[in-house]
Amino acid sequence: MTQFGRTLTILTAMVLYFAFAGMCSAGENGPSILVTDVGQGNNAKIIRMLMKKNKIANIKFKEVATEADLEGVGTVIVGVGASTKGLGAAGLDLDKEMARAKKLLDKAKSQSIKIIGVHIGGPARRGELSDTLNELVVKSADQFIVWEDGNKDAFFTKLAKSKLGDQASDEDLASVFRTVKSKRDVGSAIKETIGQ
Repeated sequence: MTQFGRTLTILTAMVLYFAFAGMCSAGENGPSILVTDVGQGNNAKIIRMLMKKNKIANIKFKEVATEADLEGVGTVIVGVGASTKGLGAAGLDLDKEMARAKKLLDKAKSQSIKIIGVHIGGPARRGELSDTLNELVVKSADQFIVWEDGNKDAFFTKLAKSKLGDQASDEDLASVFRTVKSKRDVGSAIKETIGQ
């Protein structure tokens, strides 16, 4: 091989290497996925753990997220379900948490950031306090995932249907709402929903 041939081979290899490295880093450094809590029921921590188990990349975690935390974010995963203890520890009450969550979700919508609501707390994260927040998140979310134990009364199904309107088909409902049989299935459901 001539000197020119060797140089050309080395240059080609370098170009391919840097092109491949650029593609990999673009995937890793693309828009973040913000995982946050509404209701401070410790749901976001569980969701983050399940996402990591499913090798979902670019996770940004903030339990009490604000509009400022949306910088560089392409998707917001909202774990919802209230805990009076969690709210108190965060220095919040229901009114403050509702106001914070509404500002965050409205800002995300205004920036065309995808919102995925997740209810993973089962019956323990239902009831009057939780359901006020659950309703807010379902109405704001582009898609909603619920562990079926928390939907035995079809509360979330009814909310999703009312959001879509009377003419919505089962296919329409399935495109924005799904139940999972086990908490462990939430991570894979999120992975499918975001397309990673």
